[in-house]
Amino acid sequence: MLAIGHRHTRSGQASSPLYRLSDTIVVCSTGYVKLDGSCNTSTPLFGFQRKEGDAWVDYLPPCNVQLCCGMPSAEWVQHTVGLIPRHIAKPGHGRPWKPGEYRVVVLLVGEKELVGPPFTVVEAE
Repeated sequence: MLAIGHRHTRSGQASSPLYRLSDTIVVCSTGYVKLDGSCNTSTPLFGFQRKEGDAWVDYLPPCNVQLCCGMPSAEWVQHTVGLIPRHIAKPGHGRPWKPGEYRVVVLLVGEKELVGPPFTVVEAE
């Protein structure tokens, strides 16, 4: 089973995912994911798609470059991880994180993509 689900609650009840521009996006992933290979973390190679009209377009596409210090991949079952958009929106290369509807894209082993459910980003208060 391959899946991405959001770990977002309000008042103890599950709610539709709503994040502010400054939030970390917390997802729960299941699948054989490609990791970034950094020494001290188990961060998947990930990116984001943005809803533009009726279509989903790569907004901050996943980077497929791995470091050589850590594990290159892992099999995750309901593994919770915080994804931080600014880590892939490199100054001068990425796009600004702005309000709208998005979804997470995590790279899987075998060059496949795992696409998560939509979530909404709003201005920070």
